This record gives sequence, structure tokens and C-alpha cells, in this order.
Amino acid sequence: MLVAKDFRYDAWNKLSGRWGTVVVAALIQFLITVAIGVIVYFIPYGVGEIISLLLLGPLAYGWAVLSLQVVREQDISIAQFFDGFKNFVRSFLLGLLNSALTLLWTLLLIVPGVIAALAYSMSYYILLDNPDMSVNEARKASVELMKGHKWRLLCLQASFLGWYLLCVLTLGILSIWIIPYVQTAMASFYQSLIEEQEDGSYEYDYDQYDPQPEDDYAQYQEQPEDDQQPESEEYGDYNGDDYNQN
Repeated sequence: MLVAKDFRYDAWNKLSGRWGTVVVAALIQFLITVAIGVIVYFIPYGVGEIISLLLLGPLAYGWAVLSLQVVREQDISIAQFFDGFKNFVRSFLLGLLNSALTLLWTLLLIVPGVIAALAYSMSYYILLDNPDMSVNEARKASVELMKGHKWRLLCLQASFLGWYLLCVLTLGILSIWIIPYVQTAMASFYQSLIEEQEDGSYEYDYDQYDPQPEDDYAQYQEQPEDDQQPESEEYGDYNGDDYNQN
């Protein structure tokens, strides 16, 4: 099973010869962040926060496009970074949905909020690979895909702590290199997950992961006693709307 250093290594190698495009994308995001900070300073009343919320989904979608293209060794262009604005409604709604649900879980405790963020982290990639999905189906598919892998992703993200510290020491300037590196490593993580599926790709079947409780109980009762398995082994604890906190 691949670990954090494997995803970093894969990202670093595949970014070779492509740094120019992704650094320009990160620079654009950096300038947008600075501009929002200026707006917040001079124009209060939540204007900057509203702009940030509007841009959250499209920018995340744009990074999903660029980073997956890099990981899959396909051609990239700076125009792809703006694909989230071409699909503004879907990317915005996914960002809004993920943020709202993560915030609700964070209100309970920090840990549930972190788990929620990890569970929803693959939703942009899934939405990109499955354009016919609704944003909520993409979120649910991410929850299902991340079962048993949240700790691995957390370790990957934690492995960049040193880079984040350097970013702070350079007043954010180093972020134009760190952001593409992190985003590509995340895309590599997603690619490894879908390659672990039996057919080499991830296809979300909504009905498969939304069984009816009464049907589950009836099927369990019909099994011979020696063959009965705990319900959690057959179906997990996914209920179609929540996630596994393991």
C-alpha cells in the first residue's frame, strides 16, 4: 500500500516540465487571495467573505482539473484552471455543500470536522470524472471512496507541515510552488484509490450504497447461522448521508 512519501514522489516527478503552468495558476490564486484581503480591510460587512465563498468551489475544481491532468500525464494549460468557472453552478454548489456540512460537524467538536473534511476531499475529482453526477452524489461517493483511507490522507497532508512553515516564513511567496505540489500529491492519492478498485476505475452506484434497513435485516435472518456475518462487514456503516469516522 502506498504511503505519503510515494504520493509526494509521484507528484514531484510528474510535475517535471510542467511547473511553469501550475506556478502561474498558483500565482493567480495568490493574487486573488491578496485582493480579497484588501477588500475585507477596506470594505467590511462580510463582502470579502461572500467573495471567498463564491470562489471556493470553482478554484478547487480548477485545481482538480490541472492536478489530475498532471498525474495522468496529459497536456495542461492555464485555461484549464478556469474550468470551475465554466461549470460555476456545480463547482460552487459542491464547495458550498462541503463547507456547510464540515462546519456543522466542526460545531460538535474539532475531530468530527476534520474527519468530515477528509471524507469529502475526493468529491471534486469524482465530479470531474463523473459529469453526470449531482454534487450531492459526488460528495456521497467521496465518503464511500474514503472509507478506510482517511488516516492515510491525513498523514499525506501532515507530511507537508515543513513546507507550510517555510511558506509562512516567506510571507506566503513560497505558496506558488507548494500549492501545486500539494494539489498534485492529492490527485495522485485519488488516482491510487480508483486504481485499487477491481475494475481500475471508480463507478458510483447510488443504490448499492443506500440499502434499506428492513431489507438488510431480512437478508441477514435468511442466512444460515454459521454463514451470518456482522452487518458492518457486509455493508459498512454508510447510511447514504453520513460517513465513517474510523
